Amino acid sequence: MKAWTAFAAAIATIILAGAVEAQPRTKAKAPQPAVTAPVAPVVDPGPPAEPLAQAVKAYASYQNEINDLQGATLANADDLERALDRAAGVNRAALTRGWIAYGAMTAAQAPEFVRGVRDTATHYGRDVMIRGLTLDPAYAERLKGGAEAARLAMMSARADGLRVYSVGERYKEMAYSLQSQRWANQIAPAQPARVTRMRTLAAGASTRDVPAEFAPRLVVPAGSLTPWTDPNQFGGATFWDNFRLAQAPPIAAPLPAPVLQAHHDRVSTINRMTTLAALYVMDATLDPAAQADRMLNEGSTERCLELAQVQFYQCMSAARFRYENAFCLGEHALKEMGSCIRNATVEAPMTPIVAELPPAPVAPVEPAPSRRKKR
Repeated sequence: MKAWTAFAAAIATIILAGAVEAQPRTKAKAPQPAVTAPVAPVVDPGPPAEPLAQAVKAYASYQNEINDLQGATLANADDLERALDRAAGVNRAALTRGWIAYGAMTAAQAPEFVRGVRDTATHYGRDVMIRGLTLDPAYAERLKGGAEAARLAMMSARADGLRVYSVGERYKEMAYSLQSQRWANQIAPAQPARVTRMRTLAAGASTRDVPAEFAPRLVVPAGSLTPWTDPNQFGGATFWDNFRLAQAPPIAAPLPAPVLQAHHDRVSTINRMTTLAALYVMDATLDPAAQADRMLNEGSTERCLELAQVQFYQCMSAARFRYENAFCLGEHALKEMGSCIRNATVEAPMTPIVAELPPAPVAPVEPAPSRRKKR
């Protein structure tokens, strides 16, 4: 019995071995090479953008929105919401940088200033000139033509700020007239969500730009324009009014320009513009020593814009009816914003000319009576 069991086990072992042998042998797969991600071609980013030309786009975008607000009407609730969105989409840091850049590029059009900057740089050397401009904020205005450059910057600030302020006055007046219209006299629904939307639009407005077809109007070499004779040119009093026109209307006889000076709290603002203008004339705004990009950040203007925005949000938070939102738009989002720009300058006090009075008639001198005794 044991022998039979051993025999059967041997037979089973042979059968299993044959079955294993009969199975087809698979060839070992060759190791596959590791798959590597394609290497993206290195793209040359090109030269860095000139900081003034880059920053001024945000200011141009803002003034472009003012153009839309200037001609818009408030016929229904949708019109009001669109106007609120346009006025609220202001990033105060980007707007400040853009306005400073615009003032600097305007100041750089003064021909005598352009010659004065270049002559001084030739005489003392470029590096010494840059060092002097960055160390002394008032140095640029003391250069030949510096006062004229500052005057151009102040004139553009006055005109631009007054323009925004006037549009705000228009919306404030419309708010009063809207009280008689049924849609505007209704309770504004979802007011907290509307205020949140205003804040969100402001936070995301730092990258706003003008349409591509208008961008060439912002390319302004130093000393290439005359905004004091043609107000439709870059830096002129009506440049933004006609910004989107292919051909500006004929120039009317210019009104006498007021004599302006920097507000005592904003002297550093105008100094910053003239300093950047000098660097722009020298093609030195990309020089690391010039610190032009840092100089575009101007605290007093940004704080003023911030206060105007806070007042706007608080006004809307307290508003109940739709027409009250129009009032907040005109008073705070436009008038106060425009004042932040306009009030960098004040009209210089006129020194009264005192007419000289004619001299009092002098009585003829009579000879003294003779003391000689008569004989």
